[in-house]
Amino acid sequence: MNNNEIFVRILQQLTTIRGEIIDLKEKVGALQNQFNQQFTPQNALTFEHNSEVLTEDPVVRSRYTSALNRYGRRDIGPNPTNQPQATMLQKYNSLLQHLHEAKSEGNTPLDKDQLDKERKKLHNAALKIVRSHFQVMSPNVTRWSNVEPSNQMYYCLLLEEKILNEHNWELFRCKKSWAARSLLYSAYKAFEKQRRAAVLRLGRETNNAVAEGRALYEETQHASNEYVSDDESTTSNAF
Repeated sequence: MNNNEIFVRILQQLTTIRGEIIDLKEKVGALQNQFNQQFTPQNALTFEHNSEVLTEDPVVRSRYTSALNRYGRRDIGPNPTNQPQATMLQKYNSLLQHLHEAKSEGNTPLDKDQLDKERKKLHNAALKIVRSHFQVMSPNVTRWSNVEPSNQMYYCLLLEEKILNEHNWELFRCKKSWAARSLLYSAYKAFEKQRRAAVLRLGRETNNAVAEGRALYEETQHASNEYVSDDESTTSNAF
């Protein structure tokens, strides 16, 4: 093989390797963007309802915290099932049935599928509050129990209003916002679990990309050495 052929082969290898490195960079960038979109708090000024605009304005905040019963009296206790050992699932179901029947005396009780669907709406609403409000205003708090009581109440009131506006469920009737508190507690645990899993996944993918990049670099070095070796061999045979 003459020098020109060797040179062409090396250029082809380097071009291929360069393309693979670019692909790896794009892959890592895509993973980082995916992580940021999923776990970075949203813009606080782009919510559908004015009540959801994130602000520390004391006037706006006091509109919630100074009127805990602004939508009506709180007459539903923390265990609407009246069963001493009721689970949260049973409590949610009983609450939904009670609120459903209160809308109209002739309403047919919700079946299992309907209850599952409505509970999912409640949990999703709570997760949105966690992502858009809690993680912005309390970014360094690792547990819901560590949130200041005044902030807990504020988030509960926001969630109750969100669920009322979007799903027409009167969670504001719960004494001491017990349903909203439970939903936010569960949502924060779920959010933290998702975020930790995403960080681990991003770390693994990044490490794999770095390893591939290192292998490509070594392949490039090998190709360069091969060119020098072949060139020397060809040169020595010429004499």
